[in-house]
Amino acid sequence: GIASTLAQRGKRVATLNIEDGMPVPEELFQLKDTPVVFVQRDVETLVKRREARLLELRLKNINGVLAPDYADLDKVRRDIAAVDALAKKHAEWIGPIDVTWTSESDSTSSILGRIVDLKLRQQQQS
Repeated sequence: GIASTLAQRGKRVATLNIEDGMPVPEELFQLKDTPVVFVQRDVETLVKRREARLLELRLKNINGVLAPDYADLDKVRRDIAAVDALAKKHAEWIGPIDVTWTSESDSTSSILGRIVDLKLRQQQQS
């Protein structure tokens, strides 16, 4: 995925799923010199990815790991809204960047470009 592609380019990356009603780890708000980047897909694509994930788990007899409404359209919309709200609250972070229709390498290039832009703006402000 995108995180692996960034890691191959020498970037240290952590991923976090943001869900409506779930607390965001406090450590995320304590990052000062590390950019936080939101990536997002459109609702229909995200529903399909989640349905595929549920099917994969069922085929492996792994049950109960994800919430029953994990791939529900309304749940996915609420999760996307939670990401948007968090991004608006933290304008110093990057995104959300829509990666629905871009390749992993194009998404990675976009993310890296936005990080460079952020660092340039920060240097100009100091």
